[in-house]
Amino acid sequence: MLGNYDRQVDLVVALNYNGTALIHALRLGKPILFFWNNTLEKALGEAKYSVGEQEANSRVFRRSLFVVKDMKAGEVFTEENVRSIRPGNGLHPRYLEDVLGRRAAQGIEHGTPLRWELIV
Repeated sequence: MLGNYDRQVDLVVALNYNGTALIHALRLGKPILFFWNNTLEKALGEAKYSVGEQEANSRVFRRSLFVVKDMKAGEVFTEENVRSIRPGNGLHPRYLEDVLGRRAAQGIEHGTPLRWELIV
């Protein structure tokens, strides 16, 4: 059982760089360490890699890549005809560098959210 408390102390040390709170917790004994561990677990929560309901609702307010000037099939994507704007219906802005210099697969009207199907 003591081994579990040792790991809890290590967890507190790893997460608390202040040191004073750790010293107080060690002086107060094992029940406090148990309380600290439970509190830390609740504060840290669980890792979730899926999109939550609130995030899905707010996704539309994020930026994404849009075609801002009419393009013909085969025309090269440049900073002049692709921009990162709202709403979040197009490709994520992190793909801007990947898109620039590539060609349009078909004619694209301005105001169209950029999708991979539109890129050659």
